[in-house]
Amino acid sequence: VLERAPDKVKAQTRWLCRCDCGDEKQATGNNLQRGSVTNCGCTPAGRTHGKSGTPEHVVWKGMRQRCNNENNTNYPDWGGRGIKICKRWEVFENFLADMGPRPSKGYSIDRIDNDGNYEPGNCRWATHKEQCNNTRKTLRITFNGETRTFVEWCEITGLSYEKLRCRLRRGWSVEKALTMD
Repeated sequence: VLERAPDKVKAQTRWLCRCDCGDEKQATGNNLQRGSVTNCGCTPAGRTHGKSGTPEHVVWKGMRQRCNNENNTNYPDWGGRGIKICKRWEVFENFLADMGPRPSKGYSIDRIDNDGNYEPGNCRWATHKEQCNNTRKTLRITFNGETRTFVEWCEITGLSYEKLRCRLRRGWSVEKALTMD
């Protein structure tokens, strides 16, 4: 701590601090006392990863908010139902090393097992269509020993979504619904 900084909000005392890396940053007294501010955001080597604001970093931050921040509107569907982030991915560089760069703009992070955690082996970059086919609410149908989503069966058989849905609602067997013209 170097000196008291001008207060931006009267209720919060702010202090000008110098990080071990040499950068200076303001922090509130409360954050300093709690120990929630220990550096300027740099890595222990004194360098930042240089990826702030990139799509991968935005995804990483969003993932952490959904799983760790009880005030986040999406928390009930992630952290609130027990979805966690592996310890390795608490560090952005590890997340990026395991996931690699996002293939293109249309991709987002997807957990292969929807009830599983965010961790290597259970996450991938997926398209919107892949994401939609991999939700808890996705209806899956097994036919001839093969389980696929409702939409995938529509694509395979050429049946419209409405036609297949109507057949199954009328009580048709899966075999009849998928094979009748």
